[in-house]
Parts: sequence; structure tokens; C-alpha cells
Amino acid sequence: MPDAEPPPGVDVTRPSPARLYDYYLGGTSNFAVDRQAAEQIRAKMPELADDPWGLVARYMKAMAPGSYLALSHVTYDKLPPQLASAGAEVYARATSDIHLRSAPEIERFFGGLELVPAHPGAEPGLAYVGAWGADVPDQADSDGSRYFYCGVARRP
Repeated sequence: MPDAEPPPGVDVTRPSPARLYDYYLGGTSNFAVDRQAAEQIRAKMPELADDPWGLVARYMKAMAPGSYLALSHVTYDKLPPQLASAGAEVYARATSDIHLRSAPEIERFFGGLELVPAHPGAEPGLAYVGAWGADVPDQADSDGSRYFYCGVARRP
């Protein structure tokens, strides 16, 4: 199935980090160039599949509309060596850069909101993506799951 016509001003000749993320989540707001770039990274870094990014998306969809703000920031606190290597070529030609941030910098994205616990028994706050929404967080822990922080917040 061919891609939809891109909105005016959208460059579909280069991959976009946001559209790569959308593709990894199983979204539809991506184009062939993004899918090809994402699969190029996945081929060199198969543990990327360890990150259950879709848990956050499914969690938010399960909530009543408007009760949770659709904020799920998955951000890098450090660029893993495998991603740096596997993604260097892809991100060198991407439409924008990846911005590395510390946990406190990431938490600022949630200012004025109430972070929800990542799993039963957890304190509210950021979590590694692999632990977010996991029934058994220790079993969900893997090298790939610790590359990114994630948080979901609601309006207080």
C-alpha cells in the first residue's frame, strides 16, 4: 500500500526521528524512508525489540478520553553504543537530531502534571521503558529496555 500524500512542508526524502518512533510504536504517521531507516537500525540492534513502547500507548488508549494527558516521553539519557553505531548513518541524514537529556531534564517535560507509577508497587515517576507497564518488572529488564526513560502523566 502506498504512503498517503504528506502534508505540505513534510520532508519524506529523509527519515524523521519522530516518525521512526511512530513506526516503532506501530503507528501510521510514517513514510517508506522512515520504515527503511528503522529496519536498518533494527537489523544491527535486535535488542531494540526488547523495549515494550507499545505498553505505554496501550495504557493511554485504555484510559477514558481526556482523563490522561497523552504525554509519553521516551527519551534518551545516553545514546547506547549499539544505537550510536547502528543509527549513526540514519540519524546523520535525519530531519532533526536526537537530544540527550538527564533524568531531571526529562522530568521537566512533565511539569505541572502528576506522573503515574510505571507498574504496581512502583513509586510515581520516570522508569526505564522495559519496566513501564510490566507485570513482573525484573523479568522485563534487559539491555534493550534500559536505553530509554519513559513517563506517563495525568492532570492533577
